[in-house]
Amino acid sequence: MSRFGVVGIAAAILVLLGSVSSSNSGSHFELNLGSGGHPSHSHHRSWGFEAGGDDAIPFFDHDVEVLRPRGGLRRLRDRRSAQRPRMHEGMLRLRYLDRGYARVLLQSEDRDWQRVEMHRREGDRVWEIEIPPAEDVFRYRFVVEYEDGRERFRVDPSHTGRERVEERGWVSVLRIDRDGTLQWPDSGSWRSEWSEDSYDLDFVRELQVDYQRVDGWLVSTRPRFESRSRWSPMVASTVGYGFKSDRWTTAVYLLQPLSPRRELRAVLAAYDRTDFTDRTGVSGFENLFSTLLFREDNRDHYRRRGASLGLEADWRRRALARVEFRWDDYESLPRIVRAGWGGRDDFLPNLPVDEGRMRSLFVRIRIGDPLRHFFVGYEWSAPAWSSDFDFQQLMLRLRTRMKLGRANHLDFRVQWAGNLAGRLPLQKRYLLGGIGTIRGYRYQSVLQGVQGDPASYGGEQMILATAEYVLGDEGSLQLALFGDTGMAYVDRRAAIDPSEWKSSAGIGVILGDMDGVRLDLIRTLDSDAGDLVLQGRWERAF
Repeated sequence: MSRFGVVGIAAAILVLLGSVSSSNSGSHFELNLGSGGHPSHSHHRSWGFEAGGDDAIPFFDHDVEVLRPRGGLRRLRDRRSAQRPRMHEGMLRLRYLDRGYARVLLQSEDRDWQRVEMHRREGDRVWEIEIPPAEDVFRYRFVVEYEDGRERFRVDPSHTGRERVEERGWVSVLRIDRDGTLQWPDSGSWRSEWSEDSYDLDFVRELQVDYQRVDGWLVSTRPRFESRSRWSPMVASTVGYGFKSDRWTTAVYLLQPLSPRRELRAVLAAYDRTDFTDRTGVSGFENLFSTLLFREDNRDHYRRRGASLGLEADWRRRALARVEFRWDDYESLPRIVRAGWGGRDDFLPNLPVDEGRMRSLFVRIRIGDPLRHFFVGYEWSAPAWSSDFDFQQLMLRLRTRMKLGRANHLDFRVQWAGNLAGRLPLQKRYLLGGIGTIRGYRYQSVLQGVQGDPASYGGEQMILATAEYVLGDEGSLQLALFGDTGMAYVDRRAAIDPSEWKSSAGIGVILGDMDGVRLDLIRTLDSDAGDLVLQGRWERAF
């Protein structure tokens, strides 16, 4: 560990201990496992858990991805040749090209499809593994995990040997002679088999279970129809049922590729679903954990019905864009689940939204990956479009990660958002305080109101900055020093004065990788600073 790292740890511990000793009320810990509820409820407990942080909500509403290029270019052929499987002294070497993945794993039939982690070769930008094949016919596939927690199954792109296996779908196939020589498949015969079965149709896919205060137990799946023709349309969908609300939640997306690899797509969507506005970065798993253990639902739900038409662009997951026009109707949902699972403690009431018809132009752009990117979000609704709402909402975010030595790094995020015209509906307003924003404060407590309107809900402008210095190798025990600062303003024209911002600092322990379990000890930095807060998470902090 560097000398700078040791000094930083010592300074943070001294600051925290000094704050505890100077407290008039004595020191104690407040268990803040996530963020939920509202400041008017004094019994609030919070646990903040899909990916966490800024990417808790996926950029696209569906999971259809860009196709890999096939053949034609010498550079592509050379790259495939370098990735092709090799046999050496009885060991089979498999490689997979790296494109900024978090992990790549191997599944094979001879190991009962158990997952085996591959190793990343930094210089060659590939993932590699060497294993002894147990049979003369080797069936396998790769499992690709992204930084935001998503995973996809992939066949080997370096050769054409593939078969459809029951309950596994398409997998790669290698045949090995007695002398250990690989027999490459005949390209022509594989292409004829491919053309006979030209689509994938999955009815029960990615079964998900949720539990919240407006639907109770919500079970959903994501049926998908995907053609193997690069120009054919695709259909992605979500179908779920709330057992307590006796209500279906559905969404259907028709995607028409406009480029050979599907980087550019036209999208027509229709939906009638239980939705929410992501304000904290709490993931689906964290929220399920919170509702079951603490009866705290960290999301304010509403019903959104309508349709949208637009364009999407996805270039190697490094440049993402959405432009669409939405025809939405918003409706408040009551709290149906009161006592919670197991009969303990009532859920807090679900907050109402501004109901009505919203017609809006919606734009999202992200340049970079989940850890290093610039993000722009914009939505414009106007009465001229037969909308009941009038606003122009803009969000700008810069996030980066800087390596500071072999095992240390600094994560930094600065974000501004505001309403440029009109009035934001309740479901679009900004809330700061608590998990994912300014840690150590209670949810929605960081707000500068308008004189004479102390009960204002949410702000029409906000600014937020976060920095976190992490010491230690990812995958092992790590130590984090962090600070948050910012403010939300009820008045969209309010001057931004840093002297009025609320701030907090803390020290945390991370177990495993950055998306693993973490425990943070946090202290607010106001002149009337409160007690220390112990906060736990199961996802990336931001």
